[in-house]
Amino acid sequence: MAECFNALWYSAYFSESPGLWQKKRGPLFELAWISYAGPRIANLIHPPQNIVVERQPDGGLLMAATTGPFNVANPTHLAAARDIADAVAALRDRPWPPDPPFH
Repeated sequence: MAECFNALWYSAYFSESPGLWQKKRGPLFELAWISYAGPRIANLIHPPQNIVVERQPDGGLLMAATTGPFNVANPTHLAAARDIADAVAALRDRPWPPDPPFH
């Protein structure tokens, strides 16, 4: 979906996620099951080894906590979602939306 709309950032959240958010900068880069970073910001993210990572042909980066349905009660799923949130933490300190160039 993110690629269809030329998205810069896209996340899919699970229903319990707002209760787990740190609310440091709103929901923009908070805990999510799936996150997509567009080509302009993907190079700023270093995905952890324990998540599903797909590099898109246009330079985008898709990260997922699991390949199956997400279960917040599954500690492995939740740990992977937290690792994705940690991987994108550097984006929280940058102006949003980013103005070109965003390096």
